[in-house]
Amino acid sequence: MSVHRLRPTPGAPTVFSTSIPKAGTHLTERAICLHPALYRKISPTMTRGLQRTDPERVERLIDSARPGQVLVAHLPYGDELVRTLRDKGTFVLLTVRDPVEILASWMHFVRAWKRHPLHTQAAEMTDDEIALLRIGGDEHLGLPPFRQVFDEYAGWLDEADHVVRFDRLRSSSTRLDALRDLWDALGLSYTSDRLQRVADELVSPASPTYRPATSGAPLPGVAPSTVDRLHADMTAAFERYGYAR
Repeated sequence: MSVHRLRPTPGAPTVFSTSIPKAGTHLTERAICLHPALYRKISPTMTRGLQRTDPERVERLIDSARPGQVLVAHLPYGDELVRTLRDKGTFVLLTVRDPVEILASWMHFVRAWKRHPLHTQAAEMTDDEIALLRIGGDEHLGLPPFRQVFDEYAGWLDEADHVVRFDRLRSSSTRLDALRDLWDALGLSYTSDRLQRVADELVSPASPTYRPATSGAPLPGVAPSTVDRLHADMTAAFERYGYAR
């Protein structure tokens, strides 16, 4: 990152980008930060764990963010958090994704990331068992029901200044329009050439979370009855987030 990118960008917004984990956080971050006026603040992704153990640090991170800086978070909706963001004049961005794809991505992540708390346990489970665990949750493992996670983030659907749909940003047929909508919402200036260049390089195999077969793919190794349970448990969430079957 060049030195000038560490200085405030006059006229640029301060951005708070939140999403349910595995909803396309990194892709949205790229879509924002590939614009020259914006860059990610050097800070960790703000998570529920950080909010629970050190809420003052979350407030300090938001407070210290400057114009042009992007804060990345996995934080559910909360009235106090909203007040902090609005008092600062921060632009609030929410990324959403089809719950089926979030589940598939989470299953892959648990198996692939050796430091995940459930990685060892998942190694001894079938894909169907992992899916059932995520859908139903497990209080002893600190894993809330899948439906509850979507309920906790739902307030952002009304509060966010802009909602990014992962599927629109991911698909080559809608990516350019999705990127234009995002940059327009952020009040950024750009040329058609720059917009096209960023759209062309947005989805990159170099991304640490890149998986070409994720979008639109069925749940691998998951029984039809488990998929039925997902849809039965998540009917309201599918509808609320715009993915009704």
